[in-house]
Amino acid sequence: MKKHFIYTSLALLLGCTAVAQDKNAIRFGETINKDSAYKHLSILASDEYEGRETGTKGGWMAADYIKNHFKKIGLKGPVKGDYFQPIDMVNVTLSQVLTLNGQPYEAIKDFYITGQSVSAKGFAFNCNSIIFAGYGLKKDGYNDFENINVAGKVVVIFKAGQP
Repeated sequence: MKKHFIYTSLALLLGCTAVAQDKNAIRFGETINKDSAYKHLSILASDEYEGRETGTKGGWMAADYIKNHFKKIGLKGPVKGDYFQPIDMVNVTLSQVLTLNGQPYEAIKDFYITGQSVSAKGFAFNCNSIIFAGYGLKKDGYNDFENINVAGKVVVIFKAGQP
């Protein structure tokens, strides 16, 4: 009987303990509601922000808007007190004509280049086969195109790394 009383008492005591709440999570969580979400999303999705693409004027405007809102609600910058972390960005541009071994090739007509995050939706590839050409390299005795005829085919290659 005594053991039964002890176990019952422990169960009741454990059931009555309060779980500590993160005060910041509660404070910020209370500021999120349908109206504020709609307000911020409407601003960020507006034409003024020009699509918000990374590295563009609209992208920087959106980043500044979010930074200013974080400051307003008291969030500190997580990167050495700042809200932005510098990273290297690569912007690859392609001329309309590519010349290989003296032979000119016209973009879209003769070739397409798409990245892993770019959709090829809307492109009509008129070919019967897709071939894989490794890294697309031909140098120093290494040739991904050896014994491959790429005419009229979709050629898939790795974009980075080492062979």
